[in-house]
Amino acid sequence: MNDLTPNERVVVRLLEAAWSHYLTLPPERRDEAMEFRRKLDEAAAVVKMRPAHRSATGGIV
Repeated sequence: MNDLTPNERVVVRLLEAAWSHYLTLPPERRDEAMEFRRKLDEAAAVVKMRPAHRSATGGIV
């Protein structure tokens, strides 16, 4: 996470916090928690790939 901008690090931490808060909810469906976790992981992966994209494109958006 060292190559992430400060704002990108905030987004990743917010996604991690979302998981922690989600775990306080009572379960309603059997696979709900794993589905939520998978989606959070996908969102975090998008953010974590931003430095590689910047590097590959020379910072051009």
